[in-house]
Amino acid sequence: MEQEREQAVPAAMDVSLAAKEATELGISVVPVREDGSKRPDLMGWKTYQQRLPVQTELKEWFNNLDRTGVGWVMGSVSGNMECLDFDSVDAYDEFAGLMEAHLSDLWSRLTRYIERTPNGVHVFWRCEVIEGNLKLAHDPTGKATIETRGEGGYALVSPSHGMCHPSGKPYRAIGHMSNIATVSADERDTVLAMARSLDRGARKPDPRPKSQDVDPSTGERPGDIYAQRVTWVEVLEPAGWRWIYDRGGESFWRRPNAKTTGIDATTNYEDSDLMYVFSSSAYPFQTERGYSKFSVYALLNHAEDYRAAARTLAREGYTNDVSPQVTPLEAPTPVEAPTPVDAPTPVDAPTPVDAPTPLDEPTSEPLSEPTTERSMRSQSYRFDHGWSENGFVGRYIRYASSKTDAPHEYHEAAALSLLATVSPNVRTYLDSWPDGMAVNLYLLIVGGTTSSRKSTSLAFARRMMSKIDVGGVLPERITPEAMIEQLAARPRTGSLLVGDEFGEALESILKRDNYLSGLRELFLALYGDRRYKYARRSKRIAGGGQQSDVDEVIDPHLTILTASTGSIFEVLTSRDIQTGLVPRFGIIFPQSQPPRRPMYEVAPNTEEDERWLEQYLQRIYLWANAAGETGKDIKASWSDGALLICDIISERIEKEEHEVTARLGPMALKLSMLASLSDTPPDSDTIEIEEQHAEQAKKVIDRWKIDALRFEDEIGGLSAYQRKAEHTIDRITRLMRERGGSIPRSVVGRTLKIEARQLNQLEDTLSDRAIIEVSQQAAEGAGRPAKVWRLL
Repeated sequence: MEQEREQAVPAAMDVSLAAKEATELGISVVPVREDGSKRPDLMGWKTYQQRLPVQTELKEWFNNLDRTGVGWVMGSVSGNMECLDFDSVDAYDEFAGLMEAHLSDLWSRLTRYIERTPNGVHVFWRCEVIEGNLKLAHDPTGKATIETRGEGGYALVSPSHGMCHPSGKPYRAIGHMSNIATVSADERDTVLAMARSLDRGARKPDPRPKSQDVDPSTGERPGDIYAQRVTWVEVLEPAGWRWIYDRGGESFWRRPNAKTTGIDATTNYEDSDLMYVFSSSAYPFQTERGYSKFSVYALLNHAEDYRAAARTLAREGYTNDVSPQVTPLEAPTPVEAPTPVDAPTPVDAPTPVDAPTPLDEPTSEPLSEPTTERSMRSQSYRFDHGWSENGFVGRYIRYASSKTDAPHEYHEAAALSLLATVSPNVRTYLDSWPDGMAVNLYLLIVGGTTSSRKSTSLAFARRMMSKIDVGGVLPERITPEAMIEQLAARPRTGSLLVGDEFGEALESILKRDNYLSGLRELFLALYGDRRYKYARRSKRIAGGGQQSDVDEVIDPHLTILTASTGSIFEVLTSRDIQTGLVPRFGIIFPQSQPPRRPMYEVAPNTEEDERWLEQYLQRIYLWANAAGETGKDIKASWSDGALLICDIISERIEKEEHEVTARLGPMALKLSMLASLSDTPPDSDTIEIEEQHAEQAKKVIDRWKIDALRFEDEIGGLSAYQRKAEHTIDRITRLMRERGGSIPRSVVGRTLKIEARQLNQLEDTLSDRAIIEVSQQAAEGAGRPAKVWRLL
């Protein structure tokens, strides 16, 4: 404590007067024992956790001039008061230094009234959200150094002195009790997180995930390899976490979209390589648990589904397997066809590895993979998007493409999703849509498994939307009931669902017997309906009847931005296109990608662009939601030329009669409205759609139509089972080539994780197609003879 503060202590007040004044300020007080126990001097004091003492009680307790102690009851009875109790001045000074460095304004408010206790310090506040007593920080022996006194607790306070404390030393007030600050729930959470960051006790790690698949080639798990290869910056920053500072090898972080400037987590405490979260607002993390890098990745990207997270990491190359199927570009030159480094290339030589692969050249990628990494990467990549460089979409493409080498089509989709999400209540009323058509979009981007940067592109959009409206980004993994509950609480407000690996999710959604199958009906309804009722459950009422608990979603405005690898073609059949869900998605399926960007290349400073984009979205968000608060729609006003262009687009699509493109006609209207919003943020209750906006929509629709038809061709009418079987056959033949053309059948099963029954079916198919020859290998020991497969 600073010396000048000690000198600022006013003259000690009489305990009786202090108790009376506190009561007048709405604080419940109790007398304290004179035996050093610091306990209330009452048979039972729970009554005073519910009400303030009356004057007769105060006189009975404090008329004795020998009374030396008074306590304040914390909690709702005292106006939702809470006390932060430091057991030593050193603990307080360390905490005060952090607060002054990062939360000086808040700290200034909190210290208008504090108390110096015989050993430490008390800091008080009032907040609409409080809890019971909490232990926030400990010393290395486990003793609590910072804790709270909240609901159900109380604190011995100034001007207590004498034997109410075992030391006999007094409690001294600095400031006046009427200056106790009121803080918001976010501010309180930040203060508690800051206190937890000073914990020096043993921190328990989160139990190590048990459901990862092990890499059979090494015995190591993809999550372990991921943790070895990446830094905490690579794990946390894409999710919006912000590094603040380092101290003694420990890094301190602030959560995404924090409304205050505190500390919410640390990494590498005592060289543990674990993340400890201190803020209760840092969803999906819990406090007082240590998370590994893989646990954090699984929580942020796969809703704590460790097996799914491990599969994704394995596909992205986090294994120790260096076989060609992991990274085709790094495959060694086949032994039978070497090319001398210094020899001239013969006329009939194969294309060099570092040259772009022609589209019709056979590749070693799985059959279900629509586009190889080599064919995606183009040294002459160009994307003529047509958007104004000064408008939102054009500027977003420039911003995002400067930070990653993902196809620019992905950034266009992300920009449109953001514009659509912040524009609820914008509608066009035409004869075909008497209830109005909103601008919400469903978009699906498709790319390779390793370096198409789908997840990176989604992360940019997710982070930017979270800065505009943190509640506007729905969890990636969500049940139908949970989604309905969240949307019901957001009438006439935009919500964005950003999801990776949509192919895996779609398989569950399309299954009739799966609990996620309800999402199909929900997505179909929310695409255009203005009201949606859902009976979550029924409960019995008096008289023996039942009453439904109904959630009603009013004027939902759901935009979906999701991604998938080629695995989606293993899930879909041509029949699934006819269900109506897939055609509601604009499909972005680029066939080329910018040249690979080296990891060491530093992105240009894009803070100005990022700030401009956020401010632009914020302006539209406030404008559109202001209309929602008054129950009004913002109507689109169309020029004759703009409507004519959209009508021509729809007519051509209808004539082609492709199920997968059937919804692109109405989507042209949505894109035209978004093009108008991209050019100029409106400030009236209408938006103007001109010809240039419809022309821009046409450019986008033309690209999406080509991509949708290519997408449909990849499905090819095969059933999901047939496509999986073809994919497995391709993997088997590649494995056999790598092993010299001959391999025991049991090795195939172990390596590719194929059960015996499926191996029997595959063996028959491979033999019928004259791909393999099956022979018997003499058994070792008492076992049965082993089968060996040899390529023909």
